[in-house]
Amino acid sequence: HVGTGELDGPDGRRLVVSVQDLSTLRDLQQQLGHAQRMEAVGQLAGGIAHDFNNLLGVLAGHADLMEDGLGEDPELHESLEAIRHAVERGASLTKRLLAYSRKQTLSPTVVDAAEVVRELGVLLRRTLGETVELQLEPPVGPTRVRVDRHQLEDALLNLALNAGHAMPEGGRLTISLAGGAAAPVAVDGPAAAGPFVRLTVRDTGVGMTKEVQERVFEPFFTTRDVGEGTGLGLSMVYGFVHQSGGQVTLESELGVGTAVFLYLPQVTEAPDEQAGPEASAPPEADASVILLVEDDPDVRGVARRLLERAGYRVLEASDAAAALEWLRSGARIDLLFTDVTLPRGVSGPEIAREAATLRPALPVLFTTGYALDGRRPEALPPDGAPVLRKPFSRDGLLAAVAERFATAAAGTPPS
Repeated sequence: HVGTGELDGPDGRRLVVSVQDLSTLRDLQQQLGHAQRMEAVGQLAGGIAHDFNNLLGVLAGHADLMEDGLGEDPELHESLEAIRHAVERGASLTKRLLAYSRKQTLSPTVVDAAEVVRELGVLLRRTLGETVELQLEPPVGPTRVRVDRHQLEDALLNLALNAGHAMPEGGRLTISLAGGAAAPVAVDGPAAAGPFVRLTVRDTGVGMTKEVQERVFEPFFTTRDVGEGTGLGLSMVYGFVHQSGGQVTLESELGVGTAVFLYLPQVTEAPDEQAGPEASAPPEADASVILLVEDDPDVRGVARRLLERAGYRVLEASDAAAALEWLRSGARIDLLFTDVTLPRGVSGPEIAREAATLRPALPVLFTTGYALDGRRPEALPPDGAPVLRKPFSRDGLLAAVAERFATAAAGTPPS
C-alpha cells in the first residue's frame, strides 16, 4: 500500500510525504531466504544420498556373494540377514533424502487421489489406534493426478503418523480432497500452472510454534526425543510433492492443531490400470558378454562378480571413453549395462545412442539412484527404457538383465 500527501513546512515550503507498507515485501524476502536454504540443504542431502547408495550397493552385493560360501552355520546366516536388514534400512533413509532433494527416481502414473485415500484408510485406522478418530471427507470435484502412487501413499502415511504423535491423548484426523484448486503463491512454487488437487490432512493436536513451522520440512529436524524419529518424514513429503510439480503449505496453532495442504497438478486422463505382480523366471546365463559401465570402482567390482558368478562374461569400463573403445572394437558384446550418470560430461544415454550407431541391435540396460528429470535432454534415457534402481541386490540385478535379454530376443521394445 502506498500513500502520498502534501504538508506545509515551517519555512513556507511545500513537503510531499510518501508512505509505503513493506510487510508483503519482507514476507516474500523471508520466503526467498527460506527457499534458498532448503535448496542448499537439498543439494547436500542429494549428494550424500547418492554416494551412500553406492556404498549400500557394495554391501548388498558382497552379502549376496558371501551367501554361497556360508555352509549350514545358522549363526553366519543370521549375521548375513542382519547385514541385509541394515542395508534395507539404509536404503530407506537414502530414498527419503533423495525424495527431499527431488532426485529420487519416480514412476508417475495417472491415479485418482480419492481412491488412494480410500484404500489407505483401513491401514491408517489400524496405525492410528482407537484414541484417534479418522474422518475421510467425500472428495469435491475430480481428483485425478499424475504421481508416483507408492510415494503418495508414503506421504499420506507420514502425515498421518506425525498427526498421531501430535495427539497423544487422542483427537480427530481429517483428510479431504478438492479438485480445481489454485496453488498458493510462493517463491519456490510449482512449475505447473494448475489447476491442482488439494489434499488436506488436518489434526486436532498440540500444534506448532512459529519457529517449528519455519523448519518443519528441513531434513533431520524433529521435535521428538533422540531415537524416536529421523526427521525425514515431512522432508520426504516436501520433496516428493515438489518433484511432482506441486506445492506444500502448512497452518498450525498451538493448542488447536495443524493442517498440511498438498497441491498436486490435476489431470483429465483416465487412471492407468494397476499391473499385478509378475512371476519372474530364474535368470539364465549362456556366457553372454555384458559391457559394464560404472565409474565407482567398488560398485563396478561387485556387479562384475555377481554377473560372472551367474555365468555371464563381463567387460568393464569406468567412463564413456573406455566404453566407446570397447564398442568400436571387434569384441563380442551382447548387452550394454551402464550407469546414467558418468564423469567427464558424457552420460550413459549418450553412450547408448552411440552404441545404437555402432551396434544397432545391442540391447541396453540403465541403472541409477537419481531422478531422471531435470537433466539435459541428451542425458536422459529414451522413454520406456529399462532402468534398474540403486542400490540393487543380486536377484534384482540378474532379473533385470535376464528380462532385458528376453525382450531383445523377442524383438519387443522394453517396457
